[in-house]
Amino acid sequence: MGTFVEENETKGQLRPAMAEYRSMKRVISSAIVFWVVQLVVGAGTVQAQAVQEGAAQSWTSQLGNGLRIAAVRDPHISTASVCVVYHVGAIDDPDGLEGLAHLTEHLMFRRTFGVGAGFHDYLASLGATSVNGATHPHHTEYCETVPAGALENVLFAEGERMAFLLDSIGQEEVRLEKEIVSRELEQRFPEEYTPRLNRVAIERLFGRNHLVTRKLLIHGNPRRASLAHVQRFFQTYYRPSNAVVSVVSPLPREEVESAIQRYLGFVREHSFSIDRETSSSSTHAPSERHLNFYSPMRARFVDWVWRTPNYHAPGDAELDIVAAYLRYVLVHDSSWRHEDVVDLQVRQHSDFAGSYFRIRIELSEQAEMERYDQLIELAVRRVIRAPIPADEFLQIRRELQDAFGVRQDPHRRAAQIASRMLLFDEQPESGGEAARYANLSEEMVGRAAGRYLRPSLAMQIFARPGEGPTPYVEVR
Repeated sequence: MGTFVEENETKGQLRPAMAEYRSMKRVISSAIVFWVVQLVVGAGTVQAQAVQEGAAQSWTSQLGNGLRIAAVRDPHISTASVCVVYHVGAIDDPDGLEGLAHLTEHLMFRRTFGVGAGFHDYLASLGATSVNGATHPHHTEYCETVPAGALENVLFAEGERMAFLLDSIGQEEVRLEKEIVSRELEQRFPEEYTPRLNRVAIERLFGRNHLVTRKLLIHGNPRRASLAHVQRFFQTYYRPSNAVVSVVSPLPREEVESAIQRYLGFVREHSFSIDRETSSSSTHAPSERHLNFYSPMRARFVDWVWRTPNYHAPGDAELDIVAAYLRYVLVHDSSWRHEDVVDLQVRQHSDFAGSYFRIRIELSEQAEMERYDQLIELAVRRVIRAPIPADEFLQIRRELQDAFGVRQDPHRRAAQIASRMLLFDEQPESGGEAARYANLSEEMVGRAAGRYLRPSLAMQIFARPGEGPTPYVEVR
């Protein structure tokens, strides 16, 4: 866990020891402690790089403990969005402990000594408009948006859980969060059925042992995880040199950097390292008494799925535009009956390990599946044969650029900046996702559709109610 350095060699000053620091927090109200406790940063930062983007300024730097910083000053907003992203995700779950990354994410919101109310309640007291944690295959992110004046409070809280979380959790906290995660997995929308359909498609496209297939284990139930597993996992991955913090706010660079150094610069590397050979548990959690029930599947699903270019490969961004246009074509077809359709998803699922394009129509119990199967085929052939009209192409491209560019919500922008620096070493001024669409043309989009989305290359999946909770699935 995080430790304090008693002497700051750069400043020649003594820092408060652990006991003194915690004693101060007992006496001083948590509402003002963040403005009183002075945690002097450890040895220096690397030279920051700053660029000017119109009215916004972005820069990057790195603290002496290895934590990387990516920040944007935007004078047009009044909030501060903070994201701390760790380079660990579901793909790092040890064998037999699938769901451990997700469980650790949940535990990160438990109370610590300095944030006694727990993170959700504490951030709500600051006037937070958005608080979120998310476990992805390769990274886990923690993002908050608060009034700009509360930036230091948020950074204090992030430093608290990065350094001291393990001081505050025990067997009971782990047991409670395991139960919460289990219930969350059981109750998600129609995911009793859709994970099975997803697995059928992904395993057929990529094979059972492919990395893309293994990522489906992000929904694993961590029932075998223990406090010791959480401690090892946290100490291995939740360290400053394995993380990026991003801030999007109207505050000056000097103020932002000073706050990050004060509240995150003291955290040191953990000394423990996970042993993958011994981390898997062979024991089962104690049996508990629960009421197990299910609701029979009544919906019907029609899926068309294609394997497509990997993330950032030629054709990948083009298929994002195709997906938006295909959705438009489908819902405006004269054969489309809105009373039949529960949900429509058209999306290019992009990943460096392997991508796929999917059209999924969820239908009511009375709808004719063959009718919508034919409608999908006609829509795909139309998009392949005729170019996207120029006006609609420009509108879709502009919407995608706005969604991922400077006009996007500051909370999403901070998450994108941190995750892209962590995964791709990308600078905040590079344009990120929005830059992928800037140079596309109607011809490029048409060629990508014709090459990758031919009906003869599609895998068709039909799911209808079966006996019990298991749907009947047919693959063509």
